[in-house]
Amino acid sequence: MLLADEETQDTTSFEYLHSRLAVESIANGDVLGIFRRVIPKARNLISGFFESLASLEISAEVSAPESKDIDKVYAKVLKELSKFNYLAYKDVLVSVPEGFQGKLHPYLRFMLTAGKVNLELGLQAVRSYNTELSVFLSSSDIRTSLTAHNELYTKIRHERMAQQKAMAVFFKNGSTLSRRPLGSLIDRFGDLEDCFRDATALESIRKSQNYHTLLSEVKRSVELLDLVRKRSEEGSIDKISGPMAKHLADGAYEIASYVENTVVYGYHLETITSTVRNLATQLQESFRLKG
Repeated sequence: MLLADEETQDTTSFEYLHSRLAVESIANGDVLGIFRRVIPKARNLISGFFESLASLEISAEVSAPESKDIDKVYAKVLKELSKFNYLAYKDVLVSVPEGFQGKLHPYLRFMLTAGKVNLELGLQAVRSYNTELSVFLSSSDIRTSLTAHNELYTKIRHERMAQQKAMAVFFKNGSTLSRRPLGSLIDRFGDLEDCFRDATALESIRKSQNYHTLLSEVKRSVELLDLVRKRSEEGSIDKISGPMAKHLADGAYEIASYVENTVVYGYHLETITSTVRNLATQLQESFRLKG
């Protein structure tokens, strides 16, 4: 997870400086000095996801033709299912996301629910943060304000943590297994209709994920943080309240964490749609259905 590999005693790390800023903001200490050091770290924290977001954008575009073809395979398999005995196929090994445990359909339902809020809430949060940074740069009154509104960051933190907890149920820590018996994924062939339907819906979500817009907004965050750093180093930003300094650092952390969560969701979205496509194709070949 984010920041997990940083040493807690590294006095140059974002984690250390973020914690130090929280203390200084309460004790009326060297808030400006710590703020000047934490902003470049916040900038790097967010910019670290540029490449991952760009890769997800490209991957979603490339997969569009595949999703059209697989719908035909789904239809063929479902049409012929009644001619085959589930018990004869339940021990057949099929590909799954690495470490996956549990049943396919509940996981697909979770992914559908998460997909409806994930990117939208992330975009809302990044845009809000960019607005705050812009106002911070333009208003000395805001920079010295003793009031900071954290409601949105609290909301996205709770949503992110809830998603991570729900996701963890479906994956076994340390497991590298990528093949499981069909019978461990579905209880009957009849489950495939729900799985194929939800996989099709997830393909639509995948194609509609506006990673390009999120990437643009994240890049804007980095540009604004660079400007904050530059002006604070030049001295044109020479006063900042403890609550406001902490708020901007908190915002950077929550934005980076939620963007990371979006990237992880995008990866799982790719792997589960690929899993269901591969399963349908494998069954088509096992049933010897004509393409």
